[in-house]
Amino acid sequence: MKDIRNKLILGLIIAAAVWVALLVYADLRELQGYVLDFPPLFLIPIVGFTLFNYLLRWIKWHYFLKLVGVEKISIIDSASIFVSGFVLALSPGKVAELLKAVLVKVKTGTPVARTAPVILAERVTDGLAMLVLAAIGFGGILLTSSGSDSLLLDYVPAYFAVLGILVAGVIAIQIRPLMLWILGLIENLPILG
Repeated sequence: MKDIRNKLILGLIIAAAVWVALLVYADLRELQGYVLDFPPLFLIPIVGFTLFNYLLRWIKWHYFLKLVGVEKISIIDSASIFVSGFVLALSPGKVAELLKAVLVKVKTGTPVARTAPVILAERVTDGLAMLVLAAIGFGGILLTSSGSDSLLLDYVPAYFAVLGILVAGVIAIQIRPLMLWILGLIENLPILG
C-alpha cells in the first residue's frame, strides 16, 4: 500500500512539473516582453503598498487574537504565526490556514476552538475589502466607459448579490437572537444538521 502511495505522489509531482514547464515554455517569450517593458519605478510603490497591506492585516490578526482572549502571545510570535499563514494560503480555499490556530495553541495554550474563528473573521473581512475594491473599480470603469458597451455591466448584478449576502451575514452575526435563529434553521437541514 505504501508503494502505491509513493508512486501516486511521484506521478502527481511529475505531472505538476510537466504542466508548469509547458505553461512557462508556451508563454515565456511573451512574458519576457512584458517584464522588460514594465517600468522599474513602479516596483517601489507596488512593494511598498503590498508590505503596508501585510502590516495592516497583521494588526487586524493581532487585534482579533486579543479580542478572543489570547493575552499571552508576544508581538514576535503573533507576527511569526501570521506570516506562516502565507504558505498555508496556497491550500484550496485557504483551509490549511486553520493550522495557525494550532500554532497559537502551541505558543499560548489557547484552545483551537477559540482562535479558529479569528481565521474565519480574517477571510470575511478580506472578502469585504475585496468587494470594496471591486466597487471602486466598477465605479471607475462605469464612469469612464460609455455605459452600454461595457462588458462589466453584465457582472454588476452578481457583484451586488455577493456584496448583499456578505453584508447581510455581517449584520446577522451582530444580532445574537437572529444568528441563533439562523443557526437553528441550519441545524435542522438534513445535509448540514
